[in-house]
Amino acid sequence: MLDLANHFHPSIKLVRHIGKMYHKAVAEPYIVPFKFGLPRHVFNNIIDTALLRVIRYSSVLSAFNEERQSIELMLLYNWYPPRYIHSRFHKFFARYLSLQTILPLLNDNSDLALMRCLSLNEPTLDEKKDSCRDSTTRQSKSEPGAGCST
Repeated sequence: MLDLANHFHPSIKLVRHIGKMYHKAVAEPYIVPFKFGLPRHVFNNIIDTALLRVIRYSSVLSAFNEERQSIELMLLYNWYPPRYIHSRFHKFFARYLSLQTILPLLNDNSDLALMRCLSLNEPTLDEKKDSCRDSTTRQSKSEPGAGCST
């Protein structure tokens, strides 16, 4: 299948790499430094989104752990306190797995597969808004004044 895709266009060449995530150099994410006086939920969302993205894109545990470490370093570089990073990681992992340890680590590929399965089955923000919009439309046709709060 990869060979077929490589012959599709002469300027596009795909390469097999298992266990490594590709990072486009010009698309590095910007992280808001912790020193800014923003509400706490902004910083929570930054960490949760980065971890969720890594879970969805990682297929093997070694790639996940490498990306998780790079996220930690990026957060530390942007003045996020180590205790805060650890607590957010722990809360994030506790949402999907029952953690028996202090460290927020995955033990094997089955833990990663479980987290991927659970996270991929969750609706995205756009999907939640669409379902809310649909339910509001249905309710407004049947009951005036009824709506969905987001």
